[in-house]
Amino acid sequence: MQTLNWYPTIKSNIERNLLEIYDKNKKLVYKLNIKPYKGVSVSAGFTRVIVYSGVDFYEDIIEQSGKKLSHIMRVGEDFIGQSREFIMESLYAIFGLQRKLIRDTRNIFNPEPYDIIHNDKYAKKDAHVRVGGSVACKQEKNVFYARQNFVKKAQEKFLGIKFGASEKPLVISFVASGGGQRALLCSAGSLFGAQNIGLLDCGTYLSALSGSTWFVAPWMLSGLSLSQWEKRIIDQANKDLVFKASDIVISNKRFLDQLQIKFAFGQPIGFVDIYGALLAARYLEGFGQKGDPNRCYLSSLADTTKMSSGKSLIPVFTAVTAEVALGHTWCEFTPWEFGSREFGTSGAYIPVWAFGRKFESLKTTKNWGSAINPLYEPMQSLGVLMGIWGLAPAATFSQVYDQALKDMKDDLVKDLFKLICKKNDLKKVRFIWADVNNFMYNSNLPLFSKYKYLKLADAGVKLINPIFSTYRRPEQGKNIMDGSSPDVIIIWDSGASESGLYELQAQSVYAFKHNHAFPLIDLDAADRSIINIFTRNPDSAKYKDYEVPTVIYLKRRLDKALLSKYAQDPVFKNMANRLKNFDLEACVKKGQCETFNFKYDEQTAQSLVDMTKFNTMVSIDKIKEALRKRLELNRVRDGAGFR
Repeated sequence: MQTLNWYPTIKSNIERNLLEIYDKNKKLVYKLNIKPYKGVSVSAGFTRVIVYSGVDFYEDIIEQSGKKLSHIMRVGEDFIGQSREFIMESLYAIFGLQRKLIRDTRNIFNPEPYDIIHNDKYAKKDAHVRVGGSVACKQEKNVFYARQNFVKKAQEKFLGIKFGASEKPLVISFVASGGGQRALLCSAGSLFGAQNIGLLDCGTYLSALSGSTWFVAPWMLSGLSLSQWEKRIIDQANKDLVFKASDIVISNKRFLDQLQIKFAFGQPIGFVDIYGALLAARYLEGFGQKGDPNRCYLSSLADTTKMSSGKSLIPVFTAVTAEVALGHTWCEFTPWEFGSREFGTSGAYIPVWAFGRKFESLKTTKNWGSAINPLYEPMQSLGVLMGIWGLAPAATFSQVYDQALKDMKDDLVKDLFKLICKKNDLKKVRFIWADVNNFMYNSNLPLFSKYKYLKLADAGVKLINPIFSTYRRPEQGKNIMDGSSPDVIIIWDSGASESGLYELQAQSVYAFKHNHAFPLIDLDAADRSIINIFTRNPDSAKYKDYEVPTVIYLKRRLDKALLSKYAQDPVFKNMANRLKNFDLEACVKKGQCETFNFKYDEQTAQSLVDMTKFNTMVSIDKIKEALRKRLELNRVRDGAGFR
């Protein structure tokens, strides 16, 4: 096999049906006379793909015949922009980007993209699909076992107990909900509070969805302590996310380098790339290789000593497939793998560094053959992943359609916008998905094998709390099955509903359908306090009591009576003073705390952080009591005890 230390330049001439590939010295090394194309499609990201006798090639999206669009389109049923300005700017940016990438492919691999490709540690590594078996891969299991030694000591300190030599500590998962920038601030406050009372080190898993991923992923990647993040997130919240998206695309060379690489490797390009770059610029500033926020990667977390030694929580990030007919299949991202227990008949997973690559027959495949392209596609950036995880916080097209048309100056963009919107019912809330190469394509796995691309969307369109992403513990001897639930699930809900209990009931319905043990959510028994604890076995004929996790549910609620009770406590005095005039529900319904808003003033941002920090800290006694009761239940399971 020929090994090359360069990457080819690609040039196309659509009119002559010619595809040419040149080496670094501009010498022609490959030439293909392409037969007339068989078909054309446009993804929700507005990327046109033309199929030439088995070769996919990207071309400019628009053909005009007078004023009429003359190409065939495959436009997704639902898509959404984060605001009118974001939709507007993204439309212009993508069209400008498509033209630039198509017309400037001779220079597609200037030194910086070349460096990105060749410094990717997995560029020459094959990837295969792991079918069936455990939800957690071998590397994750190793971290899990290392973590148990760490949390055992933390739980002894937190609960004032001493485990026996053979006793297992509680497996505790923290679950952070969706809710846009509000969820970011609330989940951060909850984590700050958990650390302050000594609870955080007692946990094993941390699962995040939508907006909460925008804090969890950057914090864990940064290596900074939580205390170093509080001022940072308050400052971030006071900046606009949506500025000129076209400026980021056209003027930000680092971002353009990333897209040039995706383009050359035949990967779909769309809204999520721009959205992800905006998120990276905001939340990952100062991190990444060479200080480039677009060069942060989820797989980097797996390489840290903190992770391998068990001193870090195991993070799980979430998305769903956008195909309504397939039921919005739940997907999970960890520092090691991407996949779903619902893919195929028994689950399917790939290394997370191979996410976005082309696969056929369950193994990676290269676009142009190994003699021309000795390297695989570089990893998808963390910014793009954050864009996928958090695509939901956005406005509907029905809210922006009329004004958007008024603001559009380019007739081509206006015509395309009308055509797309005409195909959809604008009265419905829409979400945009991200198209990525489907690793199950052309395989023997059912349902998804016929789709060339996976359409991934914000998991909040299915469930607002990513509870079941933490049903992944390894087998631990007697009565603990592989892939079973944690012992305790602590949920920090940042959703739009004050109580959130109806959303929690939706989780129990999902659990029933998928045979997951989950406690009965009794709305009549739940009170209006900031914390509810659920332990009741929903089906004693089906589950042993110890198989049903204890759920500790912390609501997005500001209890003014409880606040005044702690107003003179030195620990809470400053928080109570800042929160006494904060009207949380008005803020969520009509103010800055709406899910679709990204910009918060300093006082509002600090209030959200203070509220969830306060709620977690003042709940310490109820949390300890629930953990102690759970330990007693585990003694029945294990036949062990503590002193």
